[in-house]
Amino acid sequence: HTMLWQLYTKYQPKQIMAAVIDMGQGSMKCFESMPGCLGILRNEKDKDIFFYHVKKLVSDRKELLGGINIEQYNRAKENPLPLIFLVIDHFGAFFKLLNDSQQEFLIRLGAEGIGYGIYFILSAAPGEIPGKRPLYHR
Repeated sequence: HTMLWQLYTKYQPKQIMAAVIDMGQGSMKCFESMPGCLGILRNEKDKDIFFYHVKKLVSDRKELLGGINIEQYNRAKENPLPLIFLVIDHFGAFFKLLNDSQQEFLIRLGAEGIGYGIYFILSAAPGEIPGKRPLYHR
């Protein structure tokens, strides 16, 4: 929440876009009416639609950038491209719902997305990711 709010206060609406995945209690719904919100995925049945749109967005960005990164592109253009944030609340719960191809796509996008101006904001509850212990103990 806080991180996305900070981004919306720091950047102008034309400078930022967000696609939100809310696998929690619906707390991310407040961003739905924000300028630049591409949508909020709330249930498993819509995940294929989400991946279709994100893959298209990545493909369009790759083509538009033509081999340069977003910083280089935005410095050279009068109308810069907005930064895109993929916000996933309860990442572990969401990741478990994905097939191998979707998991690989997210991992690859995490590595390559910065060059396209696509960033991740993730939250995960302790115990949500199997085999991982929380970094802190209560």
